[in-house]
Amino acid sequence: MRSRFITALMIAAGAAACTVSQTTNPDLAGPSGFGTSVTATAAPDILTMGAFASASGTTSVISASLRDASGNPIAGRAVHFDANVPPPLNAPPDQQATPIPASCGNQGAIVTTNASGIATTTFTAPGFPASGACSMLNGPVQINMVVTPEGTDFQGTSNNHAVVQLVLNRPQ
Repeated sequence: MRSRFITALMIAAGAAACTVSQTTNPDLAGPSGFGTSVTATAAPDILTMGAFASASGTTSVISASLRDASGNPIAGRAVHFDANVPPPLNAPPDQQATPIPASCGNQGAIVTTNASGIATTTFTAPGFPASGACSMLNGPVQINMVVTPEGTDFQGTSNNHAVVQLVLNRPQ
């Protein structure tokens, strides 16, 4: 009888030891980032085309901020800025975005981040009406500035883009 009591007592003690009574929740961490986190902005994000074909329109400053997995700025990294016009919503799924030539206001290319992990370039709206290779910009039209950092961690890098909206000057 005594051995049953000791066995029951040991089972009860063992079961009590396996319960969780006072736990603390860990602090939230996030948002989770990839190996390289990219944030892109355009200021201003609405541009006006020039009043006539040979006049430049307004200019937007496109900025990219690069951070590592710990949230620290990445200095000295090359960043590609590429402008394109996305396909229309009703386009076939295989239709690609149309690249914008440098002569149409795409002043980007490859820029290196500063000590704060920021790279900047500009986009200047062409005059109206735009002709030749720039005729696709006779708006209003949406322009995507795609920001891509260079590096060896391709799978850990995410593309990000800033959207710039071109708006035509209206005669007064």
